[in-house]
Amino acid sequence: GLVFLTVWSTFASETGKVHVVVMENMVFSPATVYVRPGDQITFKNADLIPHTVTSKGEQAFDSGMIKPGDSWTLNPPTGHTVHFVCIYHPMMEGHIITKK
Repeated sequence: GLVFLTVWSTFASETGKVHVVVMENMVFSPATVYVRPGDQITFKNADLIPHTVTSKGEQAFDSGMIKPGDSWTLNPPTGHTVHFVCIYHPMMEGHIITKK
């Protein structure tokens, strides 16, 4: 834990914050992520099945298939609320909201 915290504080001071969203039990947790410019979001698949992180609308991004146990990191678009889903499981929904 201490090594991680040291690396985290150094990394966080030079760039934005790293938010973690876990995909588990067919949901994104948290489903809403509040970001500032420079932040990153790491999506971790803790489910037994693959998922995607796919935006809906003009701020386009698509993780492709994230296998169980894998993760994918996004430099999120800022300035707009972005809605995203898992294309395999459209009931899995989330939002990225830029803090002012």
